[in-house]
Amino acid sequence: MPAVVSGLTMAASGGSGSVDRTLRVGVFGLFKPVRLELQAGPLPSLLLEVGEEQILLEGAQRAQFRLHGTSLECRIREYVILSRSIRAGARGGKPARFLLSVPGRITRNFSGTLQLTASKGILVPTVIMDAEMATGSAAMAESSPDVADEALRAQVVATRSYYLGAPARHLDFDFCDTTHCQLLREPPDHESRFWSAVASTRGLVLAYANRIVPARFSASCGGRTTTLAAIELRSDGYPYFAVDCAYCKAGARHWERRWSLGEAEWLLKQPISEA
Repeated sequence: MPAVVSGLTMAASGGSGSVDRTLRVGVFGLFKPVRLELQAGPLPSLLLEVGEEQILLEGAQRAQFRLHGTSLECRIREYVILSRSIRAGARGGKPARFLLSVPGRITRNFSGTLQLTASKGILVPTVIMDAEMATGSAAMAESSPDVADEALRAQVVATRSYYLGAPARHLDFDFCDTTHCQLLREPPDHESRFWSAVASTRGLVLAYANRIVPARFSASCGGRTTTLAAIELRSDGYPYFAVDCAYCKAGARHWERRWSLGEAEWLLKQPISEA
């Protein structure tokens, strides 16, 4: 039985109710950051909660974070505060637009609430965001700018299904911003065709046997898809099967990677993983 597009009837807790829920997305993990810089977006201002202190970050003001022993050090204006965790968002717990940077390496816009902790000697930034905003951000990152409207909507449904159907894949947060989970970059503008695809498919997911299918996809299958069983991954109950794909076969990207004998022997001993 194939997966079908279904209206979502599951709430965040798994019962009946609304589609609304939030996701905890870990960002910049590939950079293993030891320093971060935060700046508020145009509107609204950011309210930082650092230990018992609350500090308003406005306009071009910036906050710098780094490790200080086992604590986090926050520097903003004349303030230097140490805390075990830091939270930044709009007043009233609402999502905010903000710029987060690993200085000298990457800067990215986000929409949501930032939570910052430390683990194993690095900073762990997590963006708590609405699932629909995460869906739009990932669908835009995973799609080409000229993708057809119907293909974009299909991508949005697959993206939403993965976020809502897959269990948490990390210990410190639900999902990461890399292809280990789903590639996530900046949020789409509400006037963009990417957000329009999210709005026009709101509540639609892939379902099988009354469960959301945590849809897996790739940028190119090379001409034939692969079942999860073939690469020793769990299918979570959905019977994936291999199919020919004329589109990817005609436009498949070819690449080559060479390893030394020692590297190849080490790789062959590792468990098969999508990471």
